[in-house]
Amino acid sequence: MKLSRLAMLVAAFAAWFGSSLGVQPVTAADAPKAAAAVDIVLTEKGTLSGILVDAQGKPLPAKKVVLSQGKKELATATTDTKGKFELKTEKSGVYQVSSGNQGALVRAWSAETAPNSAKKQALLVTGGPRVVRAQTGMDASGALGVIGLAAGGAGLGLAIANADKVNDLEKQLEQQQNSP
Repeated sequence: MKLSRLAMLVAAFAAWFGSSLGVQPVTAADAPKAAAAVDIVLTEKGTLSGILVDAQGKPLPAKKVVLSQGKKELATATTDTKGKFELKTEKSGVYQVSSGNQGALVRAWSAETAPNSAKKQALLVTGGPRVVRAQTGMDASGALGVIGLAAGGAGLGLAIANADKVNDLEKQLEQQQNSP
C-alpha cells in the first residue's frame, strides 16, 4: 500500500514537472495540412506554363522542372532567363510540378472546363525553408520538459527499487515500538 502511494506521488511529480517546463501534447490539429491543388488553365498548345522563383521572388533561370503523376515522370522543361517554363501535357488532370526538392500539386484544366478561379500559370517557389514532417512540436523548453520527465521516470524507478528497503525499515520500527 505504501509502495503504490509513493509511486503515485513520484509519477504525479514527474508529470507536473514536465508540464511546468513546457511539454505540450501534440494533437492532430498540429499536423501539417495536406497540400491543396492549385487550379491551372492549360495553354492553347496543351502545355502547363509557370514561373520558377526563389524564396525572395527572383526568377531562377536554367533550372529543371518536372511534371509527374505519382512516381511517373511525364515531362521535363528547363526554365528560361526569366524563370518561365512550359510542360507538355495535353490532358487535364492532377499533377505534381517540381524543381529540386520543392514542388506543388496542380490541377490542370482545359480552357473550356476550367473554373473561374484557375490561374494562367503556376508559380513554383523553391529555396525556402524546408518542410519537415512528423515534428514533435518541441522547442528548447519542451526539450527541458522531456529531460524533466526522464528524471522523474528515473526517480520513480529508484523509488520503486528502494521501496522494499523503506518497507522493511518501517516494519522494524513498528516491531521496536511494539516490543516491551
